[in-house]
Order: sequence, then C-alpha cells, then structure tokens
Amino acid sequence: MKTKIVLFVGILSFALNSISQNSLPTSICSEFKPSGWIYFQPNAINFGELFTSHKTCFFSQPEDSMEVIRQWDDNIMNFHHIRYQQTYQGIEVEGCEFIEHGRNENGLVYANGKICPDIHKRYVEKTITEEEALDAILEANPFVQFAWESPAWESSLQNDLGDPSATYYPEGELVFGLMNYTNIQYLMDPLDYTLTWRFVIKGIAPAFECEVYVDAVTGAIVRVYNTERQDGPANVSGYGVQTLDTRSRGWPNNDFVLDTDNGDRNVHTKIDGGGPWALTAEVDDDDDDWGSTQQVATAPHWMVSMAWDYFTTIHGREGMHNFNVVRVRCDENSVYGAVYQNSWTFDIIKIGYLDGGVYAVDLEILAHEFSHGVNEHEGKLKYEFESGALDESFADIFGFLTRRWVTGSESWHLGVPGSMNRDQRSMQFPKTLGFHLEFDGTFVNEFPGQPDTYGGEFFYDLPYGNDAGGVHVNSGIQNHWFYMLSFGESDVNDLGDSYTINGIGIDKAAAITYYNFTNNMEKNSQYIDAAEGAIETALLLYGECSFEHIETQNAWYAAGVGDETSCANAKIVENEVNFSTYPNPATNILMISFDNQENRTIQLYSANGQLLKTINDVNDIEYVLDVSNLASGTYVINIKGSVNNWTKFIKQ
Repeated sequence: MKTKIVLFVGILSFALNSISQNSLPTSICSEFKPSGWIYFQPNAINFGELFTSHKTCFFSQPEDSMEVIRQWDDNIMNFHHIRYQQTYQGIEVEGCEFIEHGRNENGLVYANGKICPDIHKRYVEKTITEEEALDAILEANPFVQFAWESPAWESSLQNDLGDPSATYYPEGELVFGLMNYTNIQYLMDPLDYTLTWRFVIKGIAPAFECEVYVDAVTGAIVRVYNTERQDGPANVSGYGVQTLDTRSRGWPNNDFVLDTDNGDRNVHTKIDGGGPWALTAEVDDDDDDWGSTQQVATAPHWMVSMAWDYFTTIHGREGMHNFNVVRVRCDENSVYGAVYQNSWTFDIIKIGYLDGGVYAVDLEILAHEFSHGVNEHEGKLKYEFESGALDESFADIFGFLTRRWVTGSESWHLGVPGSMNRDQRSMQFPKTLGFHLEFDGTFVNEFPGQPDTYGGEFFYDLPYGNDAGGVHVNSGIQNHWFYMLSFGESDVNDLGDSYTINGIGIDKAAAITYYNFTNNMEKNSQYIDAAEGAIETALLLYGECSFEHIETQNAWYAAGVGDETSCANAKIVENEVNFSTYPNPATNILMISFDNQENRTIQLYSANGQLLKTINDVNDIEYVLDVSNLASGTYVINIKGSVNNWTKFIKQ
C-alpha cells in the first residue's frame, strides 16, 4: 500500500498565562504551568470536579466534554488516576487527554494534559458515510489481500477470542484527526485537525497494520499511521545455559513447546510463517533438553521471559498488561529487524535477526520491544516526533534496566559493537553513536550521533517526517538524562549552561522513570511533559526539595529542558574540574594530576560508553594510568570523589 503523507511545521508556544478562557480560582489551584500541568491546594478539589464544576475554566462550548476512558491505582504511591478523553458532540478529539492524580480521600494533587477548546470550528454536520470512507481505502489498494478476506485468519481470530462473530473487518470511527504532530502544546490549534473516519486496517499480502484516516467530507485519505515499531539489529551475546519455561504436550505429541507453564508468565514463541497464529507450527523438542538447536526461537523465548520477570519483580507488573499472553514471532528469513506490534487484543513481539547466516538476539533489544508493549497499554505515546522519541527512550531505558537486572552489566552501550553507528546507542555519550538527520536542500542525509541536549547539536527539527519525525534521533536526550540522574556528570550543555549533577543511583532513577512512564504520559506528551512528570514524581516519592527531587530537576536542566532547581537548600556545585591530564594525546601513559588529596575512584570508558577499567582508592596527588594496551582513539576518564568530573583524552 503506497500512501503519501504531508506533514506541516508548527511552532510550540507556551506563552499562556491562563488555563483557557478563565482560570481556576487560587483557592483550588496552587500553580498552573503553561505546558498543561496543574497543581492543586491540599484537599481543595475532588476527582471528577475539574471538568464538571469547573468545566467553564476549560471550555466555552456545551458540546465539549471530558469522558473517562480509564481509571487505575498505582502500587507505588497508592495514588488513584483517572484518564479523560476530550470529545465534541461525542466525537473524539485526538491527542486531547487529561489525567487526574491523587488519593480518593484527599482529592487531587495534580493533573496534566492537553485540550482544544476551539475544536468546534472544525466540526461539519454533513459527512460521507462509514461505508463510503472504507470504499475509498479499498479502491486505493486494489491489489492488497486484507485479513478479513482470509477464512484462515478470521477463524484463527475467532478461536483466540472465543467469539464466533469476531472479525478483522474494520469498523470506522468518526474522530477529529490530528494532522500536525510538530505543533503539540497545551492549547491545541484547531487548524491542525480534520474531521475524519479512522479505520484500523490489517493486510496479509503484503503484511501490514495501520490506522487510516479518511477526510469525512472529501473522502480523501489524509493520513496513514503505521502501528508497528521497528528497531535496529540485536547483539550477538553469550548468556550460557539458561532454563527455558516450556510446556509438555503429552500424548499423542509427547514433546515440549515454547509456551510458558510456570504460572507466573504467559509467553508463547513460534517461528513466524506469515500465517495466522493458530495455524503456525509450534517449536518443539522431544526431551526438553534444547541444547544449541533452534536458537532463533529459544533465545527470544528466554529473553522475553526475562523481560516479563524484570517488570514483575521490580515494578509489580505482570506482562505488558494484566497478564495478557505475549506472542513472540521469530522470523527465520529476516535480515536485521525487530518489530513490536500490538493488535487485535494480543501482545505480539516480532523478532528476526540474521548476521552472516547466524541468528543473533540480545536481551536489551527484546526488553526494549517488551517496553514498547507496556507503552501501548499505558500512555500510548504516539510514535511520531517528540512523543515517539520518548517512546523509544523509555524502551531503551528499560532495555538497559532489564539487562542489568539479569546480568549485572551496567554498560551504557546498547546495540551491536562494531556495527554501523545507527545500530548502536550510548546513553552516556549519545553524540558518539546512533544517527541524526540533516537536510541539504535536496535530500535528507544521515550522519553519526544523537543529541544529548534538547534543541542542541543533532536535535531533529526538520519539517519532514523522516524516521517518523526523528524518534530514533531525539531519544538520546532522555537517555542521557537517565544516565546523568543515575551516575552524575559535570559539563556544559549545547545551550551553554554549566551543570553538575550528583547521581542518585540507578535504582532510584528507575523508580522515578517507571512511575512517570506508566502514570503521567499521554499520547501527545512532549519532552516538557516528561520533565515535569519526572520532577513531580521525584517530589512525591522522596519529598519536596529532597536530594532526589533536586537532582531530577537539575538533570533535566542539563538536558536542556526546564530550569535549575529553586529549592532553597540546594547546594549548586560549580563546574570546576579538580584534576588535569597530560600528555594529550597520550601514547603509553596518561598522568592524572589532582589539586587536592582525597580518596577517589578512576574509571576509564571507551568513546561509546563501555566501562573498560575501574581503579578504586586512589589517594595520591598524581596517578599514572597505563594506556599502552589501548587501541588508538578517543577515551573518557571519570573521576569520582567529592566532586564527580570527567574529561576526554586521545590515545595515539
């Protein structure tokens, strides 16, 4: 299916002093931030009152409404959360959501979201019918075989759901479709919307799954959104002999298949033959001693099980969502590619890695895809531009965390060492790996390096939808924020701001990130929302102006989002490097000279962020570091003492 999508450039605007036409009274609202975050006075407002008793603070039209679409309680702070979707005359306004947060007995603590109070300007009464809209899609794709046209696919779906009437045949939904994902702000611009019929379409020849938007007046296809997630190649890693959670099929098969049966997981793995799941053959073994055979399936099966276990053990989460089965489709004919796909009530991970004829998968990559599935059940971050970059970054972070939990590795490097830069990422030094895009007037070209600062070098701001708006480019910003918050860093960012971040540790940074990811994010959340949510989460978890609260905010400031902390007790450490190195470039030795004597730790990193050596208990004014066995290139020295500083040097 070929579709042309035209994206428009928008300008983010945060120069708003009121919520909408009117403001909430100060007796209720303690603070409003122009990004759409509202903080409330203690015990001042109850759940449900924001868009009923105070609706006129947001909307002037009686046809506007905020409909409850989900409620949940988290198991970390025991907050209650209610997610709302804006509608106009019962029609969804895409991307306009609000979440209320607090405890039922005490009322709201804060709320965040986006609205379009002038969406009525895009409403039209006379529209084409749902059937006419679907016909437009079918006429535009005469050679596609759709899933509902296949009796095998239809029968498989009905068996899976236990519903003889289930079908892939698409039902249209009338929505105000958001056409411009570069102009996301608290008060959404109605000019960025079109009244559309939205369909979820599944094709099997060729294979695809997407949302298609048809203009409800003209019948033109105005937008196609691919619901699959694609990422780079996986690492060839040796994890040794691992125990697989399998199921015995007994007589007459008398074998074992890759389908968990321990009661605390629900992972089922098969070789993807391109057909419906029910007709896809099981991966089996006679005696449940798999050895080194069928690694194309056994390795992903174990890795997805480990991702399941990480989220359950550390965050109290069972699977991607509520113990739904995770289906792992392993494609033995693919060359480099991993696709996450959530469709038709199932959680599906597709994986297909081929490296020189040898299948290669890595734990952090499978956990990355698993995390995309968590997003689909929580914030549902739209996979475009900033919201898509956040989706990619959250997946990277939890891929790193899963690998660390299973193996103990704290390498900040993700991907395949030695492969193309675009197939690797460094959370510590984003600019050294990954890729960014530049427009030369005719073509968009790809170069190594991701941004580590919002709006800084390599930041994606092209008026084109390459890489879905830079989702694999701008993800480096939050990745680096997570590193700084965990480990600490002193430097000057691309905006010219000096900073010193004192790391709070990986576990605390993970707790803040998971809560923010699963409770604060919405479809159109931007980097300012991720920062605001993380800062508020740190405040709630560890206390106002706590060390963790201060460093969370300052780490976002270092990443180019928001201001430094305003906490009165925050001690701002000057960015003074209290050591020097020479000679630089170095050949055999590197002299490290300190300006005072104290106990320190020296860490040597490669340019892509891999820890090469750690020297503890360094007390001398000068230390001689042997670099003779290093390959030529750029390296990083990190000095951890009363002040955490680092510098680069070149090995000749």
